[in-house]
Amino acid sequence: MYLFNGNVLTFLMMRNIALNILLAILLCPFFLFAQRKEQQRVDSLLVLLSKYSAKEDTVKAGLLHNVAFSYFAVNPDKGIQYAFQALDLAKKLQWKKGIARSVTALGANNWAKNNYEQAIAHYQEAIKYNEELHDTIAIAANLNNIGGVYHAQYKFMKAIDYFKQAISLYHISDKKLNEQGVWQNIAESHESLKNYRASIEDYKKALELNQAIQNERNIASVLSRMGVIYARIEDYATALDNEQKALITFRKIDEKDDIASTLGKIGNIYYLNKKYNLSLDYYKRAISMTEGLGNKFAREYLAIYYGYAGKNYLQLAIQKEHADASLLQQAVDYLQKMRSISIPIKDWVQLKEFLPELSKAYALQGKDRKALSIYKEYSIYTDSLYNTEKDKEITRHEVEYEYSKQKDSMRYAYNLQQTRLNALSKEKEVNELRFKQQWLYTVVGVIAILLFGLYLFFRSRIKNLNLKNELEAEKAQKKLKEAEYKNRLNDVSYAALQAQMNPHFIFNCLNSIKLYAEQNDTQAASTYLTKFSKLIRMILDHSRTNTIVLTSELELLKLYLEMEAMRFKTKLHYNIEIDDNVECDFIDIPPMLIQPYVENAIWHGLMHKAEGGSIQIHIAHNIDAGILVISIIDNGIGRARAAEIKSRAGMQYASHGTRVTAERIELLNEKYKAGAEIIVEDLQTDNYEPAGTKVVIKLAVK
Repeated sequence: MYLFNGNVLTFLMMRNIALNILLAILLCPFFLFAQRKEQQRVDSLLVLLSKYSAKEDTVKAGLLHNVAFSYFAVNPDKGIQYAFQALDLAKKLQWKKGIARSVTALGANNWAKNNYEQAIAHYQEAIKYNEELHDTIAIAANLNNIGGVYHAQYKFMKAIDYFKQAISLYHISDKKLNEQGVWQNIAESHESLKNYRASIEDYKKALELNQAIQNERNIASVLSRMGVIYARIEDYATALDNEQKALITFRKIDEKDDIASTLGKIGNIYYLNKKYNLSLDYYKRAISMTEGLGNKFAREYLAIYYGYAGKNYLQLAIQKEHADASLLQQAVDYLQKMRSISIPIKDWVQLKEFLPELSKAYALQGKDRKALSIYKEYSIYTDSLYNTEKDKEITRHEVEYEYSKQKDSMRYAYNLQQTRLNALSKEKEVNELRFKQQWLYTVVGVIAILLFGLYLFFRSRIKNLNLKNELEAEKAQKKLKEAEYKNRLNDVSYAALQAQMNPHFIFNCLNSIKLYAEQNDTQAASTYLTKFSKLIRMILDHSRTNTIVLTSELELLKLYLEMEAMRFKTKLHYNIEIDDNVECDFIDIPPMLIQPYVENAIWHGLMHKAEGGSIQIHIAHNIDAGILVISIIDNGIGRARAAEIKSRAGMQYASHGTRVTAERIELLNEKYKAGAEIIVEDLQTDNYEPAGTKVVIKLAVK
């Protein structure tokens, strides 16, 4: 921490805070990566659920509460909705196990929303159902869940009590994998209580159980967690030994996320031990590994690693007799990278931790104005968070003061009333005092009647308002459900149309392979089959998503044209032109959008000409209008002539590809207001003879 006034006491205090933050970073799990995996699981389950939408059986109920469980880490509000659907269906089917699981899902999602009391109530209800089913494992799981809820409320001793109840049931059932997980929960509770020795012993028990079942992934995870605790008690040698062992195993099983995390933890240990060169080396490895993961979920960890790499460079520069200019510049570069990541995502914790280091680096470079600017920025974040906490503290004291004042006032009024009653009872004979007493009773009676009348009036008014609000809420909820249903119906329709597209296209390709087989041209058949195999793989990959980048669509289109050119030899010529301003790698379009129109041009336009013909494909991007324009021009016989030939031949074949594509475009426009448009134009010569067809596809793109 760089301080302009050189106050040593302040420096030592801030240094201790920094060390505590550093140790806390050692405990950061890759929650965001887990969240991404849960979202993928939710998506796959929703696809399965759509196939059972019309059924009312245990399979559908099971899928519903599986979706509810998966939403726990993604969107607990939706998780609760699906859990209630699962519960209603399970009760309808009188499926007790399904009821228990659905209630457990309600507990999990309420826990995720910090509705702790409701979560515990649901878990306890689930335990009652599980007891009726004699499901010991499910009882243990829910006891463990209740312990987790108490842990989240910082009631660590109560959490440990429930964890131990769960362990006893898992131990009886010989469920070592489940038991080791609960030991890890107990270890974390002891760690939160700063009982680090007990935490290490708990982790050792978890480690023994994982070694017994030879679960390498869990063994490495527990070793890494133990390394964190050993670092907390400043046993750096043991901490480093545990992390190195964990790293070897993670590399063996190729867990890239965990490799990056463990490299960062080793870097932290070396930093705490003031071995800055070694610490820097491991932070750079962690940066390289995290950048290699290639996803947005790693940026928070990149900010941490960049920050501590910068701190290491700064420490190495300061160790020199005169601050090393190149090391200082490296420190500035890495700390600026941390800043550029943390500001957009509002990671105030990292900014508070590392901005003082950046200010200090600028000051040592002699850039006092820049140093002061960064330090002011740091002060803004610090003051903002401090003021927020201070406001909360002041508000709490104000509430306590008002409550205390009200309590004293009520006590005083009560004592005064008692004194007056005693005086009246002693001086009944005094007529004047009796008159005052009667007058007081009259006034109190009138006030009481007025207050009671006001109470009835306002109660009736509030009741009417509540009824009106309930009716409005019901209407809004009904509209929301109708919109959600329509949106879900569009999703299903779009997926069905895309599913029709791919089998049709594959059928046409198989006809081409059949032609080579009939001609006994083995070399051409082999080449064509290789291209076809690649084409099939691309189609299957594209079928898993609603959109793909334009580059992938063009790659598929070129491969298709190569195959058709092989088949029709000199009868088919084609050319693809792409304007310079079209960024193919960054434009998303629906898959298999262009190919059906190209196929239609070949089969219905060019192949009816003895000499064949050509296809020109042109792609332009109107950036100002945000429109991608795809033009497909052929010099075939034209639509009118093609229809005439088709009629004479008595053909009943309809172009499924272009029809399905047109329907997909309609659905896209309805769902996303995409403004997509398909224009088909018949080309003519100067003598009004058919000269081919032009298809223009317009798509709104970002």
